[in-house]
Amino acid sequence: MSIAILRSKSQWALESDRNTAYFLKLEKYRQNKNVISEIKDCDGKIVTETNDLLDVIHDYYKHFFSCVSIDMHSVDELLNNVNVKIDDEDVEMCDDEISIEEIEKSLKEVLALGKGKICSNDLKIWKIKECDEVLQLLGIWVGKNKSLCEKLNWEGKVQSITKLLNFWKMRHLTLHGRVSVISALLMSKLWYTLMVVNIPEKYCILIKKKCLEFLWNNKPPLVAYEVIINKVVDGGLNFPDIMQKMYAFRLKYLSRLLDENYCAIWKQTCLYFFSKFENMNLGIEILFCDLRNRKIDALPEFYQSLILSWQSICENVDIEVNSENVFDIPLFLNPNITNVESEIRFTEKTARFMD
Repeated sequence: MSIAILRSKSQWALESDRNTAYFLKLEKYRQNKNVISEIKDCDGKIVTETNDLLDVIHDYYKHFFSCVSIDMHSVDELLNNVNVKIDDEDVEMCDDEISIEEIEKSLKEVLALGKGKICSNDLKIWKIKECDEVLQLLGIWVGKNKSLCEKLNWEGKVQSITKLLNFWKMRHLTLHGRVSVISALLMSKLWYTLMVVNIPEKYCILIKKKCLEFLWNNKPPLVAYEVIINKVVDGGLNFPDIMQKMYAFRLKYLSRLLDENYCAIWKQTCLYFFSKFENMNLGIEILFCDLRNRKIDALPEFYQSLILSWQSICENVDIEVNSENVFDIPLFLNPNITNVESEIRFTEKTARFMD
């Protein structure tokens, strides 16, 4: 039996999932194995016809998930037979508010940012370790050392993707099969981190290069990259683009920033940095400005990507300007407010018109 298994594995390694007779036989066997050919109804009668099978299954689950009255006597009888129960002390602990002792247990490390410092006595009292450069929060490395954070956040993911690619290269997948592997198994490793941290350009280029080499079997690409990232209905392959995905995440944050009913501390931080741009004291009004030719390097990287994500779609968004919101719209760098078809530019001390 073991020899037969080894032979079947070797044959699978050679044949893989190519459209061969061997593969088709496996698919047919799997289909026959999974199909329901007959079933018993509630009366114990064997049903074999397709429509009858569907009716029996439908009636079973319809009754199974239907709303019925609860037999409290049966419930009490069941609970009385449960041997392990929580006592009143456990119930009180679950219902109480979080205590300082529980906070002490959850806090293990702390990192002082900016000019802030932590007293050594506080560290001893709270039994917390102070980190000098980086700290891991919910799986994301943050801290003062930017290069170290980037390495810790992305180096392991690149290695994991490379390892998976080397494994899947041994399979004779179709073009769409390779795209599915890239989307489901490789790029999914990036999305959680990419949601809150920008990916450095070098890692983005490296991952993109490895995925394209896998897609085209280390051969020259047959279709331009700008085409394969489109949807299938538009002639593309639905190939995942890292930067587009990052901008999509940032637009999600932007929608929350514009939502007056959504309250979060990070919104105030974001608006603070927006107000410092070019000393224009702007808030969300910065979205009305044409910043494509302006340097936004003064902003933190996350907020830079937030603005860039908006700029990538703003041409397709109609912003209504009327008498009610005209005072909320910035005067400078606004393509909707011009002087002889030229935007009003802004300098440090004064505003002047430029051709």
